[in-house]
Amino acid sequence: EVIFVAVNVGQLAILWYYARRHRFAEHESPFANSMPSSVDRRSIRRLLKLANLRRAEPGDRLTTEGALVDELMFIAEGVVQIEKDGRIVAVCGPGDFLGEMSFVSGGPASATAVVARPLRYLAFNQMRLRNALEADSELKQAMDASFNRNLVGKLAKSGMGVPAGT
Repeated sequence: EVIFVAVNVGQLAILWYYARRHRFAEHESPFANSMPSSVDRRSIRRLLKLANLRRAEPGDRLTTEGALVDELMFIAEGVVQIEKDGRIVAVCGPGDFLGEMSFVSGGPASATAVVARPLRYLAFNQMRLRNALEADSELKQAMDASFNRNLVGKLAKSGMGVPAGT
């Protein structure tokens, strides 16, 4: 019985250590929660190490239509208006990426992103992130899965939905 109890206590200690080590800060949780459940927490942690937490105030521009975008952004808290040709075409909030189209294509911003409510976001330098994803296929798969999930969410919010069979 002593050995059985010792093994159980050891397993509980390992679980406690793992849970404590892989706990995410408040600003990291939306990013971690946006990842599909199949993505390992260590991969999420490695991605988060590539990001800087930033803040922005209403009226601040995060991207400008037609201009190059240096960062991929993930909204942790706040609201951003997406404008195209001076018209609001979308609103993004917690859990949404900004600049992902530019990140994937390497082209300029397709729209202007203006902060509507105080914002906290994770900023990933595009070159640094691209290099990390090229060097680590597990990180690339995690990021691709997160982009796909985000795109489906944006389509659902826009009312366009997802075509049947996709």
